[in-house]
Amino acid sequence: MRYPPFLWLCLVLHLTMLNGQEADSLLQAHRDLLQADAHRILRPYQLGHFYQALDSLQAGQKKNVVIAHVGDSHIQADYLPRTLRQYFWQRFGCGGRGLVFPYALADTHGPLDYAWSSPDKWQFRRRTFQRGGPDIGLTGMGLRAENTSVSLDFAFAKKQDMPFDELILFGNADTQWQVQVTSSAQPPALPARWQYHTVQSGENLYGIGRRYGESVQQLLRWNQLSSPLIYPEQQLRVGQLDRLPATALEMQPVAETASSVYQAQLAAPTSRMRLLGESPQQPELYGVILRHRRQSGILYHMIGVNGTTYYHYHRSTTFWEQMRVVQPDLVVVTLGTNEALQNSFQPRQIEPEVRGFLRKLQDVIPGGRILLMTNPDAGHRDGRLRTKPRQMRDLLLRLAREEGVAVYDVYAVMGGAGSIYSWRQAQLAYRDFIHFTEKGYIFQGALVFEALMQAYDKHD
Repeated sequence: MRYPPFLWLCLVLHLTMLNGQEADSLLQAHRDLLQADAHRILRPYQLGHFYQALDSLQAGQKKNVVIAHVGDSHIQADYLPRTLRQYFWQRFGCGGRGLVFPYALADTHGPLDYAWSSPDKWQFRRRTFQRGGPDIGLTGMGLRAENTSVSLDFAFAKKQDMPFDELILFGNADTQWQVQVTSSAQPPALPARWQYHTVQSGENLYGIGRRYGESVQQLLRWNQLSSPLIYPEQQLRVGQLDRLPATALEMQPVAETASSVYQAQLAAPTSRMRLLGESPQQPELYGVILRHRRQSGILYHMIGVNGTTYYHYHRSTTFWEQMRVVQPDLVVVTLGTNEALQNSFQPRQIEPEVRGFLRKLQDVIPGGRILLMTNPDAGHRDGRLRTKPRQMRDLLLRLAREEGVAVYDVYAVMGGAGSIYSWRQAQLAYRDFIHFTEKGYIFQGALVFEALMQAYDKHD
């Protein structure tokens, strides 16, 4: 069978990142750990829309099938979503990298197959109750620049280039975004853009302004100073060395949606870019979707934030507004662990947040498009069992049944209470007895994909 050139890239990336047949080998090596009768999708008929979308994709009637994976620290490192993403690419084709975000600028870790850089300073938010900064958006995080003009460079990691020719950016309404396509062979240096002056003892803004031909008001604005007070060794912006490149493509607001969503279609595929933002206030960024519109296949968006619960996503207005724009064909939910680890765990307090989250999701994307993964087992370092993971899992099963949501019961598949210790002995769980090793997450991803495809192959 001959594959289009871009699909070959997807298959090569799949083999590179999963180390050949590693996931399949893990399935064969560790099935004895599993509770076999639990390894299935509960209420698979609730995924009818998703399975019909896959049928349409294979029949050439649909360009992309979009999957959004929402969760906590179990998915932020991308091992579990990456495994699912690459299995889907292998079977159904690759429509592009999907959602990406500058995790390093939010002072946290993220996927390893791409990187962002920026010379600007950013405020960030990673949880709803965090004080200050922007709201959390589609990625479960948000960035707000401290400057009125910003520059960000994006590139894939070595040997993992994935060309894209369309991007959708989620930001704030008063920022004008432009994208500059850059060469893979000659990566650009970060733009200087500003001329700086180091304040010497005895200098003031008036004298510095006269030296560079700028007013005190301009220096205050450029440096976001609330008063003319300055101090020795302070770095001040005193002039602009360059403007936005003439070759930059202006991003346009997406028609009939929120003005905070911008889109650009490139003349040719690229694997790196520079984003340039100008705003009378402060530019905000919530994520960028990278798509290859010439290629049919799966777009898989990873939305994971360490420490999050159902509460965090449920209470974010911006998250739901942007999810409505994305309109995924399937949402995979991996939440519940952090609730189960709370000392003040109270099911009656958690239930409204879980039910509210599921109902909002059904309102935003109706038609049976949710797969809820229960929280896994967790233990103490001294070998004592935790009882709350079982209670949280039982709550999720009940609410999923009442709300008509499909489920993959990770807790039961693992083997129930105490199974985390067997997984640790098999080097699939981390030594905190809460998280999993990379192999453990790959194993889980392979299991979930296997269960999904078993149900898909049987659907009418």
